[in-house]
Amino acid sequence: MFHAAFLITIGFLLLLNNFNYLPWSIWQNLIAYWPVLIIFAGIDVILGKSIPGKIASGLINTIIFLAIVARVTGFNLPYINSIPLPKRNNEIIPFIYTDKDNFKFKFDKFNQEDGLF
Repeated sequence: MFHAAFLITIGFLLLLNNFNYLPWSIWQNLIAYWPVLIIFAGIDVILGKSIPGKIASGLINTIIFLAIVARVTGFNLPYINSIPLPKRNNEIIPFIYTDKDNFKFKFDKFNQEDGLF
């Protein structure tokens, strides 16, 4: 299940890149979280042998995945702000925020001194 969800997510992000809803720089944010793929695979190996284990593995992986997506895209959810944003040369990589009126993604540079939200 992990592999299918991973491929669907990558395909969805590439589709949004091709239609210019997401810039290609989104990959800079996501690549910083590559160790999470190892964590997902480990949880799947440990818990994925029985049906209750598969359900638990799916729930745990989904919660972790949604927390990272919320952090990378800039959604303001409780406890998500404690997940560090990827940095390069002490500058936080641009993050995404949504425009609720037009339902499009916008991108902006984030200055660490300004606060997150």
